[in-house]
Amino acid sequence: MFKGLKLYPSFLEEENIVAKLQLVVQLEKNSPYAKGTVFDPLVERMLRALRVIPLDFQQYVLALFANTLYCTEQFSTSIMLHLYSSFLYEFNLKQEEFADNCLVLEVDPTGMINEFLRLNKVQGRLDKKSFPREQQLDSFVKKMILRNDLDLYLSNRENTDKETIDQIYDKAFSNDSHQLDKNYWVVLSDNALSGTSICTAVNRLCDLAKTFNKNPKIIILIRTLTKQALNELTTQFRDKITDIKYGLLLKEDYTINSSSIEKCKLFKNKETFEGVINASNWLAETTAFANDPILDDHKRCSDDDLRFGFKKCGLTFVSAENCPSNSLPLLWYKNDDYIAPFPRVLSRIGGKIDVQN
Repeated sequence: MFKGLKLYPSFLEEENIVAKLQLVVQLEKNSPYAKGTVFDPLVERMLRALRVIPLDFQQYVLALFANTLYCTEQFSTSIMLHLYSSFLYEFNLKQEEFADNCLVLEVDPTGMINEFLRLNKVQGRLDKKSFPREQQLDSFVKKMILRNDLDLYLSNRENTDKETIDQIYDKAFSNDSHQLDKNYWVVLSDNALSGTSICTAVNRLCDLAKTFNKNPKIIILIRTLTKQALNELTTQFRDKITDIKYGLLLKEDYTINSSSIEKCKLFKNKETFEGVINASNWLAETTAFANDPILDDHKRCSDDDLRFGFKKCGLTFVSAENCPSNSLPLLWYKNDDYIAPFPRVLSRIGGKIDVQN
């Protein structure tokens, strides 16, 4: 399968490469990466990437590819069903009570809420008054703050009658302001990997609650969470978050960076770990990667050169819809010479950071 590469049979056997590769390949075949917009079979994509890698690193990068944690669409669906049922059980809610009691917002504008509500067959999911028209958390918060400012402005105008105020509110806020009276404020996120985005979102939500003198139960439902992000959430919001529920938790032993050699359990031998580190250093120091303008915002916000992914998360995690920048660039980076097996699709280019939490 990998003829022409510098691979040793003893290494393949010791690191159980063949069996691990077969699993990753089968998972990707059943749930094609990026909705099938990457057309070549995964094995061919791996081969293409490996042929660019220096000979001395090839078998180590193959070991990295074999240890990809691939999240299929089917698995994501199962997680969303699990999160919903766990939430109802934990807070003793019936399915028909969800819409009336829960303000549901998503960290990124991915459409996750609509998918979550559809998969769980939530009653009233299409009713205008059941869920906010503005589903993205940051935009919703800005909208409600604007409403508060408008309240203050109108309260100082003597000749503005209640009917006029109601018309202004209906036009400007689509009746979303009543959402703030709900008991549970539920935050949905597909991935929380470095903790950056999710902590920023929760902080804004806490500020919103304070502005309107509300005391809701804040619940976070996350598909994939790292221990790093979990620590950030529990440290910053110890007394403000009621509960955090997740489907997949990636602990420190699933990370590859310069400080995780003693913790990482992905490989049997330290030599393999060190080989992946050296290959990551090689890619980061290539002219194309080091000078790629598309990565400038990522590097600035990460405060490093991204050789181990955003915020040095060093993950091998890949979801069927996209590969997060928190994973090693060997898995997602592409240029005219090197094309990773899971080339990342950037949702924003220039001016705004495009990270996956």
